Amino acid sequence: MQIMALALVLAVMGAFLATGTAAAQSERPIIVNYLAGPYKIGVLTEKSSLSVGRVIFTITVHDAASGEPAGDATVVIRTRHQSEGTEGWSSAFNSPADPETFSAQILLETPGVWDAFIEISGPLGIGAVSVGSLGVPHARTYASGSYVFFGIFAALMSGAGYLVWSVHRNQKRRAALGAAATGPAQVPDDSPPGPRPGADTGPQ
Repeated sequence: MQIMALALVLAVMGAFLATGTAAAQSERPIIVNYLAGPYKIGVLTEKSSLSVGRVIFTITVHDAASGEPAGDATVVIRTRHQSEGTEGWSSAFNSPADPETFSAQILLETPGVWDAFIEISGPLGIGAVSVGSLGVPHARTYASGSYVFFGIFAALMSGAGYLVWSVHRNQKRRAALGAAATGPAQVPDDSPPGPRPGADTGPQ
């Protein structure tokens, strides 16, 4: 019974870890390269783990002809909701230490699919390119994922609790069987010699 309970806990834990690993691998961000007019850009899109709908963009900008960094460019990210037509935008900024890399965060408040575009302007000219779509889950979908996590956690804890209880129960059974095998303990008689009170001593 203990082996079955332990196997159940390990199987559930293994399935949970495998699912989490597969999900992490499928959602792992990658850099995608685009040609936006005279610019060659690399775009890394990451969804924030702290806020649903918050997306972090990291964009590298180079001269498409020479490959030189284009740190003096202006980078703007624009978004548009596919079904509602809502639009948003955010500027991306670089730093003197890494002039060809621009970073920005944008919050997509409405659930659904958003199209993202990047516009670049600078001494080389103007360029624009679509960089794909971003999905924002509904609150119910996000909550159901949390319920699944807590359900698996509860199952693991229940299995572990049953395993501990089963081991403790078997230990008590073995202790009881051992006590029964040795028989009742003999209590030494420490009373003084002679007749006991109430004993029949014969005719007086």
